[in-house]
Amino acid sequence: MIFTPLIGIALLVAAAWAFGFRAAPRLDAGEALRLAGEAVAGFAGTRVDLAADGRAALVHGADGRTVLVRGHGNRWVVRPVPPAALRHDAGAVVVDLGEPLFPTTIFAPAAPRIAA
Repeated sequence: MIFTPLIGIALLVAAAWAFGFRAAPRLDAGEALRLAGEAVAGFAGTRVDLAADGRAALVHGADGRTVLVRGHGNRWVVRPVPPAALRHDAGAVVVDLGEPLFPTTIFAPAAPRIAA
């Protein structure tokens, strides 16, 4: 009797995986530029640094501002990055916005730079 609900839960999980709900969305340079431009007033991105896993991007603007686009669940979250939140550590760029629900993002040295 106790196994009936467990079987139902297993079937629901399997159906969600079959429909692609387990896949985390991946970000490309064009989408990162679009999202940053839509979320930050007056921002025009000129260069994109993509994270190796495709779940985050640093978008650099023509005016010197930097914006972080990062996956949060199945959505994208865009945050302006103050200069104090960026640091270089062993060749990697570390972004720490100090938000408890928005973890530190590390861009590895091998992350490709894509000019817009």
